[in-house]
Amino acid sequence: MRGERRRPGQVRLDDAADVMVASGLVDADYVAAQLGTTFGSTLEAARAVVDAGDVSPHPLFEAQWIGRRRSWQRAGQHPVLWYVSERRRRNRIAPHPLVDPRIIFAAYPEARHHPYGALSYWLGASGPGTPLPTRILPRKVSWSTYRAAAIAAATEWREEVVRPPRRCRSRWAPPPR
Repeated sequence: MRGERRRPGQVRLDDAADVMVASGLVDADYVAAQLGTTFGSTLEAARAVVDAGDVSPHPLFEAQWIGRRRSWQRAGQHPVLWYVSERRRRNRIAPHPLVDPRIIFAAYPEARHHPYGALSYWLGASGPGTPLPTRILPRKVSWSTYRAAAIAAATEWREEVVRPPRRCRSRWAPPPR
C-alpha cells in the first residue's frame, strides 16, 4: 500500500459482510435470485454471500473477473475485501466486464477518492435510468434494465441448474402412510 496514507476514520476491513453493505456492493434481490431465497435485510444477504462462498454479491461485481492470480484466495480474504482494501487497486481494476472505472472518473472525478472505489461511488450517484459505465454496450442500456436482466438470468439459472432432488420410491421400500 505504498503511496497511500491512512486517514482517521478510514474503512475497517474486519468483517466482509459489513464492508459489502457499507460499500453498496451487495444487492439483496440479486443474491436472493442466485440462492433461491429471500432476505429480511441487506446485511442478511451479505452474510449469505460470505457463507455461500461462490455467490456474486452484486450484478456488477464478479470475483472471477478481478485478479487473474486470485490474490484474495492466497490472502484468505473475501474478494470484496480484497478489492476495496487498496485505493490504487479499486481505482484501476474493473470488478466486472461492464464496469470501466475510467468512464466513472470522467463523469465523476470525485469518485477517485471514495473510500470504497469508483463502482461504489457510481452506485450511490446513479439512478435507474443512468447508462452503465461501459464501452461494451450502447449508452442506452440503463442500470435498471441491466439489473432486472441480471436478476432474471440468475433466477432462470437457478431453476435450470439447481433443481431440488426428485423423490423416488424404491420398489423394496414400504409405501408411505
